[in-house]
Amino acid sequence: MEWSILIVLLIINGALGGQQLLNKIARASADRASGGNGSSKDQAHMPTSGMPEFTTAVVLAWWRELFKLAWSVAAVAIEAIKGRPWIEFWPGWAALLTVSICSFTGIIENFGFYIISRYSPHLWIPYISVYLLLLPIFTGLMFGSTVRKEHWIGTLLVMAGLAAASIRPDSLPQLTHAILKSEGAGHAHFATLQRLDLQAYIWLLIINLCLCSQQVLNNKSVQLATHKVSANAFVVWREIFKFGFASLFLGAIALFTSNGVSHYMKLNTAVVFALGAGLTGYIYSWGFFVLSKYPVHIWVPYTNLYVIAMPFLSVWLLPGVTVTLGQLLGTLFVGAGLFVGLSDYKHHKIERITDKQ
Repeated sequence: MEWSILIVLLIINGALGGQQLLNKIARASADRASGGNGSSKDQAHMPTSGMPEFTTAVVLAWWRELFKLAWSVAAVAIEAIKGRPWIEFWPGWAALLTVSICSFTGIIENFGFYIISRYSPHLWIPYISVYLLLLPIFTGLMFGSTVRKEHWIGTLLVMAGLAAASIRPDSLPQLTHAILKSEGAGHAHFATLQRLDLQAYIWLLIINLCLCSQQVLNNKSVQLATHKVSANAFVVWREIFKFGFASLFLGAIALFTSNGVSHYMKLNTAVVFALGAGLTGYIYSWGFFVLSKYPVHIWVPYTNLYVIAMPFLSVWLLPGVTVTLGQLLGTLFVGAGLFVGLSDYKHHKIERITDKQ
């Protein structure tokens, strides 16, 4: 594989790993600011009806998209100052329509990530790889891409890893035994969310469907562009729509529920972490569009390699986290599967979907 692709994949993995931890910390900070950690502070200001958790997710996503839009606009401005032709910032109406649809599923995905960040990241992050099963089907149908046996072998390893991470029966106590623990008990809100429940699995299903559409529609946007378009330009157009959708959701919550949205907007340190999430979000979005000239089933599996490090990062950076042997083995299986999925491409020329325009 070309070194330029590997470098972009490394950047994407770093940004995605940072993104998940920042989302977790921002969510915890927002909960503490609104009294969600069980203390009496600010409890009187908490809404008594409506959907407070979804409101928190929408507000955090709104701040994140605001900062992400700002970062991407700055990047496009730098490109324009350096002399990039203005035509390379306009993808055409068909590509723009595709980007708008991609943006809608993207904002739903962001809401889901903030909601599910109530749980320790190492518990659920391997499960966001399930959508990889669908990518070869869509890239084969929509782009006529070649799907090799290595991808399916890798996918089976990913599924085995997810199964190992989920094992809880009493007959296999060695897999449920804790082998890594955070120092200290941590905040009560963290300590009680070390196991996934039905709500978590529902949002994982939604996130997987959104992620699948994101990758395929990113590919389609690049293919539908009438000429060469800057990756930063694609990110800007996508963020314009995403920020618009986030604002619509925020306005709807303020209008149709009794939630105190103005109270939720004052999240103090959570906003700082949302700023960081906006930066990492811009970085990996740029990387996705840079690589979207290639079929997604070829390179997207490699963007999930950061899951291997997540159990260690969770224990190191977050309080009250426990990692079992089954979860650690599951993570390693997932990582092995992602590697195998691309193991034969050193012997084959990598296709470009832009060649099929």
